[in-house]
Amino acid sequence: MSSASDILAAESLLFAVLGVVFSVWYQDITSAIAVMVETHKPDRKPAMNLVNGVVITKALPLACLSLLVFLTFLPDAIDVVSRVISHLQASGLDRISHYDSVSVALVVVSFMSALLAAYTGLLLLSLWNVRRRLRA
Repeated sequence: MSSASDILAAESLLFAVLGVVFSVWYQDITSAIAVMVETHKPDRKPAMNLVNGVVITKALPLACLSLLVFLTFLPDAIDVVSRVISHLQASGLDRISHYDSVSVALVVVSFMSALLAAYTGLLLLSLWNVRRRLRA
């Protein structure tokens, strides 16, 4: 098993890459979510093409990659939390002197990764709802 600092470095690097991709694609995703649904179906084709393109090339890959990064490091974060709980149960607050900031950072980055995965999933669902309205 890798050390906590190696795991944190890998997770942080992937989270940073996702953050950059998210920031570059966010405007396109939110613009597609805000698209107006025209009254007449034939007038909806350009909006439908835009939404489909954003779903396929940006929102879906971003949501899948965010979820993959979160799930990849979730077992390590759970391991850290379970060790802290068992140490606290065994020795109470005396274990606080053995504080490990790298392990805490690993859990924090994992939590932030979970939030990014959830948010990108919500953006994808919003796009699916726009797509559904455009097809109606």
